Amino acid sequence: MTFETLRKARDAEPFVPFSVSLADGRRFLVPEPGYLFVPPVAARIFLVYEAPNEYSSVDLLLVTSLDFHPAKMQRRRRGSNGNGRKAE
Repeated sequence: MTFETLRKARDAEPFVPFSVSLADGRRFLVPEPGYLFVPPVAARIFLVYEAPNEYSSVDLLLVTSLDFHPAKMQRRRRGSNGNGRKAE
């Protein structure tokens, strides 16, 4: 895994929510681009925000995969009528 891969996932247009999976079994959901902070200068640590005032610092060397969740994006785009169609 590289920081470039993380940046591409975070900066994708359109953005697709994804999870960062670690070797120890932990997973961090990135539902929006602002939940992932990758330092501008290459290092080994990046941050994933989990809730207001809560975040985890993650060692890049522990990342095993990025798993994309396009269905979560579709649910976010649904109209207020809840049936999957846009409200008119």
